Amino acid sequence: MSNCNFRAGRLYKFREGKYNEDGRNRDLDTVANNYLWFSYLKDLNDPLEGVYEFIDSNFSEETALKLLEGELEKTGLNKENIAKEIKKLKEESNKQKKDIVRLRTVKFLQNWINNFKDQQAIFSGTLGLGIKNDSENPGIQNKQMWTHYANEFKGFCIEYDIEETVLSIEKNVHKISRGTINYQNIPPKIHLTDFIDKISNNELPKDSLISTIYNKHLSWQIENEYRLTSKSDGKHHHSKNSINRILLGNRASEKLRYDLISLCRSKKIDLYEILPDTSTYNLNTKRVDIS
Repeated sequence: MSNCNFRAGRLYKFREGKYNEDGRNRDLDTVANNYLWFSYLKDLNDPLEGVYEFIDSNFSEETALKLLEGELEKTGLNKENIAKEIKKLKEESNKQKKDIVRLRTVKFLQNWINNFKDQQAIFSGTLGLGIKNDSENPGIQNKQMWTHYANEFKGFCIEYDIEETVLSIEKNVHKISRGTINYQNIPPKIHLTDFIDKISNNELPKDSLISTIYNKHLSWQIENEYRLTSKSDGKHHHSKNSINRILLGNRASEKLRYDLISLCRSKKIDLYEILPDTSTYNLNTKRVDIS
């Protein structure tokens, strides 16, 4: 499970830096107008986002029926009709020789969890360190991220101060959650009975819900993802001090280079360029004169 109390140093967001047919550049716009773009979980590039598995070895029919009774009450049914529905459910289960109560409960909980996940909007980046030596910073040195998300070194990377970014967003929007992604070979497991108990007592099963959005398959581990989670998608504005600097790919076009120099000059943001070191496989950095 993600350690949501973890306080990281730097978050690296790799950008393609491509221009639309009308000449606009959405990635530059996020810098110019001080915002992060949050997308709903279901719209992310991993089709297995949010998967989980129920464990129900200690399943209690009595507890499940209590939960279902509570949900029926919310529909406006009186006690007599609720009792009839529960009786009907038990009879159907005995007649079909299937655990209809369990199946009905699982379906309800799946809908409950899916509704929660559908309300989670995500902004994520690669976790880095607040250190002076760029050759040892895993965020900057992540060559796969430069290749896959920064247009094969033709784009750029924004270095955010996580604390400043989160705190300033919370002042402008609302409180957001955050944490590192946990990578594993199997989906997180949710104990069915524990989950039912909490919902029946009007408690939020926070740990179980968090596990569904802060776990991914091991094949994504190279991204070293740090995730911010909001209740709404779209623009989330941050302070002008949230961006520490911008790193320009060594294959960037002259137009992108020119536009970034102009933008960084006007925003008073330090600009660096990436210089691959063929003798060490490192990505060196050099400050760009924007004066």
